[in-house]
Amino acid sequence: RQVVGVVVSAGKMMKTVKVQIPKQKWNKRIQKNYPIPYNVLVSDPTESTREGDVVSIQSGLRTSPKVNHVVSDIIAPMGPPLSQRPRLPTPEERMAAMIARKEAR
Repeated sequence: RQVVGVVVSAGKMMKTVKVQIPKQKWNKRIQKNYPIPYNVLVSDPTESTREGDVVSIQSGLRTSPKVNHVVSDIIAPMGPPLSQRPRLPTPEERMAAMIARKEAR
């Protein structure tokens, strides 16, 4: 499942960013939706995202107890253009790196 969110914290944790995902909650008393965003820790293997980037994330392999998602694409960069940032790995490259890491143990 792919979800779109905004990076709210980057560069404070190694290879991990915090992404805010928009969500709405229905208030049945006044019959109206209210925005209730929630935050998710997301793996960023090449550390190519910056605060303010709009990114697409997907459920991926669990990299730590609190990180269950991975950045799959940068939709709208904030700050330096994508050509000046490290390239995001493809799903095949991520899987190959994970297998190599497990075999090294």
